This record gives sequence, C-alpha cells and structure tokens, in this order.
Amino acid sequence: MRSPGFLAALVRNVSLLPTLTVIGIGGALAVAFALKTGLLGSVTVAGIPISGGVLATVGVVVFVVGGVGLFGALGVLLIVSTSERQRLGDLLAGTWVVRAPSGPARGAGTIPPAPPPPPAGRSA
Repeated sequence: MRSPGFLAALVRNVSLLPTLTVIGIGGALAVAFALKTGLLGSVTVAGIPISGGVLATVGVVVFVVGGVGLFGALGVLLIVSTSERQRLGDLLAGTWVVRAPSGPARGAGTIPPAPPPPPAGRSA
C-alpha cells in the first residue's frame, strides 16, 4: 500500500515503450513526408488524381493508429485475462494500482483525535 520504488516504477513503465516507439516513428515519418511532399508527385487512384503528400499522410495515420490500436488491444486483453486486472508493466514489476477510498484525501485537513487521558489515581 505504498508507492513503488525507482526500479519497480522503471520496470512498470518499460512496457509503454512499444506504443511510444510507434508514435515516435509515425511522427518522424510525418515530418519526413511533410518535408518531401514536393518530390512525391501525384498518383491516380480509380481515375482520381491524389497527391503523394495526401497518400503519405494517410499512410502515417494508418501506421500510428493501427500500431497504437494493436498494442492497446493486446494490453486490454492482458488486463481482462489476469485475475487482478494488471497490465504487463504491473505484472513485470510486481505492482498493483490501488484506488484511494472516496471522500477527503488521506490526511488532508484532518486532525487525529487526542489520546485518552490516563486513568485517575495511577502514576506513570
């Protein structure tokens, strides 16, 4: 019931790398295609001329959305299939997500009650 240490937090978040890599590669491809749009020319699809920049943009979007969607779907399947609804990072790090009870935050503006006074007639 405490926050994970540095190593556990690191191991827990390593499982995010594939998704972040897909987003990073997609972003890099988008920038590269945006810079090279003039060199791509145009393509005719079903008799409709489409610029290479539009095709490149659609390709990047499909790559990013497909990759993130695939990793997301696999993550959801893993969470649903584990008895304690843990994601891959939690399983590898031995951590669990614990939700705080509803109501005021722990220790937020609350003063613990004073201990009861000692019984009369006894000395400490």
